[in-house]
Amino acid sequence: MADGREALLVMGIGNPARGDDAVGPGFVDALERQACPDLLPQACYQLVVEDAMTLASVGTVVFVDACSRLSSPFVWAPVVASTDPRIDSHALAPADLLALTSLLYGRVPQAWLLAIRASETDEISEGLSAPARRALAQALAFFRAWAGMAGSK
Repeated sequence: MADGREALLVMGIGNPARGDDAVGPGFVDALERQACPDLLPQACYQLVVEDAMTLASVGTVVFVDACSRLSSPFVWAPVVASTDPRIDSHALAPADLLALTSLLYGRVPQAWLLAIRASETDEISEGLSAPARRALAQALAFFRAWAGMAGSK
């Protein structure tokens, strides 16, 4: 960034055609509607090896993904590079992508996972369920406060 700050990459992971699996891309859609110059929102179906180049160029990354095993609306947790990565050309876990980024570029951004509760991810359908929309709204409010975007809609 021109002022010396590094960009904050937000990767919303999920398939919009699988119901609540779309909370990650929905999260990114909501962020794209506000002006925040240091924020880089990016929606993707899954994490792939090519994402390592993008991660090497940012200071922080937040992976946003659906999780059907949550009792709370969302979980916020740090992510560290895997010590035993499983590198697959079709899909990677966040910790494995961080390990690949370190291997290829010699640096790893600070990383967080924002897992959002989802219940309807197995059926082919578009749109989020009402519980997923509520969980998404709560996760967005938390993230905006964490990122210093409080008050932004």
